[in-house]
Amino acid sequence: MADRLTQLQDQVNILAERFSTYTGVLQRDAPATALEDGASLHARPPPNGAAPPPQTTETIVAAAVDMAQNVADNVRVIDELIDSLPG
Repeated sequence: MADRLTQLQDQVNILAERFSTYTGVLQRDAPATALEDGASLHARPPPNGAAPPPQTTETIVAAAVDMAQNVADNVRVIDELIDSLPG
């Protein structure tokens, strides 16, 4: 079993990876946004040209809630590891 500092670093790395992944997922799945001049911003198509399947608002919200729960659980583990450090 790894020491507590190694476990803490592993959890921080997992959290950073989740933030990066979840930001990308939310950017990809977010609906187009209207601009002030009436134009809209659309996500860039994936490099391979295949468009991701359309997402419903409910699906996006459910995914965001799941992602938030994962981050909260990860932060809880980090807090427990910090609390277990001596001094």
